[in-house]
Amino acid sequence: MLLNKKGYTDISDMIIFMLAFVVIGLVIGFSINIFYAHDIDLRKQEAGVLGDKIAEGLSENGLGDINNLNIYELVDLNPNVINNGYYYFKIEFFQEGNKIREPIFDGNREFEVNCQLPGDKLPKCKTLRVRIDNYDVVIYTGSNYLGEGL
Repeated sequence: MLLNKKGYTDISDMIIFMLAFVVIGLVIGFSINIFYAHDIDLRKQEAGVLGDKIAEGLSENGLGDINNLNIYELVDLNPNVINNGYYYFKIEFFQEGNKIREPIFDGNREFEVNCQLPGDKLPKCKTLRVRIDNYDVVIYTGSNYLGEGL
């Protein structure tokens, strides 16, 4: 058995090198796994952003003829995004506490019921109340888009 200047054999150098390589690899692997394993749930925030966008569009452009509103043009929404099954909105108009027209809604109508139920896989919804052109406007929005992995 040949000893090197450090007092141990050449094969033990290789074992220590491999052991250090494995430990460093495991640390990097666990770090990556911990980072990418967590899902980020932004459904409640997405519902809020959708409601804010609708309220802002209606406030900036005004309601005009309340019976002939084209929400998609007033608010600059893409109907393909709303109708993909992940989103929902409903807009109700009141004046002095009385409903003055039928609500405007689009998207997945099941959200209106599903948002009231408990569960992690169900959609998240937000309600926003604003005053625009002497009308009380209630905007109810929902999202069930869980997003993609990182």
